Amino acid sequence: MSVDWNAFTLGRDWQGFASDTSFVGLIPTGISDDASLFKAVAKALRFPNYFGENWNALHDLLRDLSWIRQRDVILAHDEVPNIDSHSLGLYLEVLSESIRDWRDGEDHKLIVYFPGKSIRDLQVRVASTFGPVTTRN
Repeated sequence: MSVDWNAFTLGRDWQGFASDTSFVGLIPTGISDDASLFKAVAKALRFPNYFGENWNALHDLLRDLSWIRQRDVILAHDEVPNIDSHSLGLYLEVLSESIRDWRDGEDHKLIVYFPGKSIRDLQVRVASTFGPVTTRN
């Protein structure tokens, strides 16, 4: 597993990262399983009906976003989803890869926000399944 921890935007309030021209999708609190997470992301980002609710389909649509007209697309989390550590690791990997895949000059820029206090929780939970966490530069 390869998570680029530097890809995520951290802070006390996601609203400080949004502008009038940003599209913001908010992931609600209380997510406890993969199915709920897929549904929440699909709703937050207004995914097309053909979303397959699996990790590959999530990555594919996070790299498309053609139905959103705003360039900056913010996926904001008010808390870390309370899913099992293996799924959390996969989710973070898909998110960080999707963020990295968008290049300057492309139609969109994906920004994924987590509360600043949650990054250590993310690293600890992922490390419990995948081993020690390292930060890539």
